[in-house]
Amino acid sequence: MKLFLEYYYQIKPIKIEMKENELEIRTENQNYVLYEVSQEKWENIPFLLSDRRYHTIIPNRFQQMMSLHEGKYYALCIPTKEKEINILNPKSVGKRGKVFWREHWMKQSDEMREYYQTIQGKYPWIEESIDYYFGLWEMGIYLLKGNEEMDEYVISHKCFSEEFWNPFQITFDIKEKDLGEYLKYLFWNHLEEEVESVLTKCQNYRYELVIARLCYPNFYFKALQNYVEKDEKEEFVKIVQRTREYEKYIQKIQTLTKQKTSLWDEMF
Repeated sequence: MKLFLEYYYQIKPIKIEMKENELEIRTENQNYVLYEVSQEKWENIPFLLSDRRYHTIIPNRFQQMMSLHEGKYYALCIPTKEKEINILNPKSVGKRGKVFWREHWMKQSDEMREYYQTIQGKYPWIEESIDYYFGLWEMGIYLLKGNEEMDEYVISHKCFSEEFWNPFQITFDIKEKDLGEYLKYLFWNHLEEEVESVLTKCQNYRYELVIARLCYPNFYFKALQNYVEKDEKEEFVKIVQRTREYEKYIQKIQTLTKQKTSLWDEMF
């Protein structure tokens, strides 16, 4: 990798450290991050080239944004100085599209039920909690019924972590996606006290979609798979132990946004 960096970018690393989805590279006077990229990930990048909230992509010595190494393409970035996750003032991408979550979630749910059949009865923490989270998921799907009309697409994010500033983790979706995922981020990072302030600043949102997004338990099923496949039990147990708190958290947001969901009391 050092030879690759020296050849394409004319930098001499003194330290290279592998993180989950990136390489962190340090030279004498600059830090960089290197991402493996695909054509699919590249399609959204033109919208970010002038946006300093995200890591800045560095052209290689041939003025190309991607460099080929051992059959894979990579992009080198200078990390942004931005440290705060901010989903306010979403940036329009100038097109409209259908809210596609419901069909996607139904397919995901069916796949996860099939996955669960292969591990059923083997993990007590999963047996204790999975029916609840399948039920929560079904509620999210139900709340989307009749709410799938066309809407404006904005720059949205796949990850709410240090990956937030990765330009290859952006996608196009409606603004309610990022707000819903950000509200989850606040809860799971013990920042619930910020919710009222955030909601006050978020005007003209379709809050029935935000509530549906909160019911989408992607955090639970990601942790479940990490528990089964990587033996990462601790994070999964933390989620299960806070299940009742999360339910109350959604109810609080329903109250703050004046969203009434009659099925809530029936299901929980």
